[in-house]
Amino acid sequence: MKTKLVVLLSLIILIGIFGTLSVYFGFIVVSVEELNMDLNVENRVGFNAGTDDIHFGTIYPGGESKRTINIANNNKFPIVVYITNEGELAEWVESKSSIELNPGENTSIAYIATVPPFIEERMYYGTSKITMNRKFF
Repeated sequence: MKTKLVVLLSLIILIGIFGTLSVYFGFIVVSVEELNMDLNVENRVGFNAGTDDIHFGTIYPGGESKRTINIANNNKFPIVVYITNEGELAEWVESKSSIELNPGENTSIAYIATVPPFIEERMYYGTSKITMNRKFF
């Protein structure tokens, strides 16, 4: 009798976990995108106009570079966009951490990389994770 009760409770818990995950990933998280970031530190200035990722180009130690990305809400409901930067560039790059977009709305997000003044000259990398969640309230 106790074994059947334990099996039944375990089954109920598993169904609850699966149901919760289905609701969360099916209705709350709209999409997750990751953009690579790169920045070359040298004693010269250079541009990288590529739009496939966030390329800050080549800048001097102690310099600054700015790039922007466009985000659009093509859904029929409002979304909240969360931005987290990771990797070597995470501490150098400033950007908004979250924004809200109504249906059909779009905006530009600025990424500003500020390089420390006495840093080794080489290529630095990072990632920007952009998570779009459905806004319910």
